[in-house]
Amino acid sequence: MKTTRQLICGLAVVATVCSLAASARAGIFTWSSPTAISTADTTLTQSGTVAGAAVFGNDSKLVTLGTGANIFFTADGSVATATGAGMTYGAFSTNTTGNASFNSVLTQFNYDSGPKTITLNNLVVGQQYAVQLFALDDRSSGTRARHANFQDPVDNANVSATFIMGDKAYVIGTFTATNSTQTIQENLTDGGGGNINALVLRAIGTNIPPQITSQPQPTSVYNGLTATLTAGASGTGPLSYQWQKSNVGGSVFTNLSNGGRFSGATSNIISIASLVASDTADYQVVVTSTYGSVTSSPATLTVVIGTPQFVWSVPALITSADATLSLTGTVVGAAVFGTTPLLVTLTNGATIDFKTDGSTAAVTGGGFGTANGAFAGDTGNANFNGVLGQFTWDGGPHTITLYNLFVGQKPHQRRPCRRHQRHDRRHSWRWPDLGSGLRIHLPRHPLPRLEMKRGSRRRQLPLLVLEIAWHAFGFTGTRGFDNFPV
Repeated sequence: MKTTRQLICGLAVVATVCSLAASARAGIFTWSSPTAISTADTTLTQSGTVAGAAVFGNDSKLVTLGTGANIFFTADGSVATATGAGMTYGAFSTNTTGNASFNSVLTQFNYDSGPKTITLNNLVVGQQYAVQLFALDDRSSGTRARHANFQDPVDNANVSATFIMGDKAYVIGTFTATNSTQTIQENLTDGGGGNINALVLRAIGTNIPPQITSQPQPTSVYNGLTATLTAGASGTGPLSYQWQKSNVGGSVFTNLSNGGRFSGATSNIISIASLVASDTADYQVVVTSTYGSVTSSPATLTVVIGTPQFVWSVPALITSADATLSLTGTVVGAAVFGTTPLLVTLTNGATIDFKTDGSTAAVTGGGFGTANGAFAGDTGNANFNGVLGQFTWDGGPHTITLYNLFVGQKPHQRRPCRRHQRHDRRHSWRWPDLGSGLRIHLPRHPLPRLEMKRGSRRRQLPLLVLEIAWHAFGFTGTRGFDNFPV
């Protein structure tokens, strides 16, 4: 009898263990072999519909492929997050994908403290996905030699092939979502050292529900101006959009309609003209298709009452030295934020003396130092190339101070003759009389904005050109910041 009871108990224990083993979830990922990164078009053209993309750094980037397709790599954590010791730059400095924006994505990375946990967000349960993971580093022989692989955190056997970060490769993991979030473990086998740079998440199959690929971002705009909010979505089309408004922090949203000051209320981009105080609110967009709907995160629009100190031009691409530097006005000073002053001579014989002695302008605000290598292009002018290659880096926000301005001189928008008025107006900006030193606070946002203290962390400051057109009734500053690479 005793032996029988022992046998029954033993069988019960075995049955319990087997039951627990059967209930443990098997790994859900199917891993591709590591594949070398080539051109942006080849690397990013994969099966599926892009549901989101993340860069594990400080700077979001919009990558436009040769086909015209756009992939927005967001740094805000809405698509994916990763654990690690911190974020920095420089992982992809010796190669090029033929796409400057994609190069900028790959050079950013979240480093060390492995194994890392990568969390994918806003998944649709039951939807099949393919996640393309970029983990690379070519900064030095030591970092290039580090090893890594990816695995399902709950199944040690569900692991990708191990690769070397210096191989600059990507791995794709295919899975079906069982929850709205999914974690991936990145194993860093060299003492926990290594990177995760970026990822692209794609939905696989047909009849894909809408998914938000880029969230609308909070913004501050002065009253009387126009605010624009943008969202991105993917899924099996056609997709319809409906923007909604609520009190800041509120939970009840009402639909907006086109007309009056509102346009784009039923598209992915909404514009609100002639802003007034009551436009300060939270805005979100609902995206709908035959296969479902999804709502973006709310973004707060803050209407700032007053007159902006600066009216900024739109960013302009740097082309040839002659085209870039031949702007309206008389040059009264130029500075390069590096260590080598350079005299730039244009083909018409005009010269611009870029100084480093601080007599024209200076940069403060925690910059970590000066360096070279910010500009790999060619303006057709070796000295201007040399100016653009120098920069003061990181540690933002930076403060740029302009010196030797004329006290009492009142800058204002020029009133040209009617024949030239339409052309010249777009070159002008103005500021109040602030004395002999004009102090400009440059935020760490990829674009200069009217709200001076907003922005992300990294910004290079390669040069500053102050151009002032003198007239009988005052002077006008013209496009003094168009030369920032953004």
